[in-house]
Amino acid sequence: MNGIQRSGKLTIDRDGTLRGEVRGVRVGDTARAQREALRSATSDSQKIYPIEELLGASITNYHITKAQVSNVQRTDQPFAYTYGFEAGNYAKVTGDLLLVRPRIVGTHSSALL
Repeated sequence: MNGIQRSGKLTIDRDGTLRGEVRGVRVGDTARAQREALRSATSDSQKIYPIEELLGASITNYHITKAQVSNVQRTDQPFAYTYGFEAGNYAKVTGDLLLVRPRIVGTHSSALL
């Protein structure tokens, strides 16, 4: 097995602010690569840099409210990031419409679709 599985619980306020929590679980080579990248991290802020990088590529205006890294040393368990964030003006109101980007986190998709 190899891959990333993300799940989240998110809400959008009337003013267009997106809030929520996401859990990304990595297994196989993706977990190994992430663990290896975190070996040189000396502070908590360096450990959450991949979260900042992912959100920065997906959302222009965000603030991380909490972040946790799980199973960095335990290679018999899936590696995981759990993080909460807020993104102001994520949704845009145009008349009676609320415009949102369907994919909130991430930029890649399957070639099958």
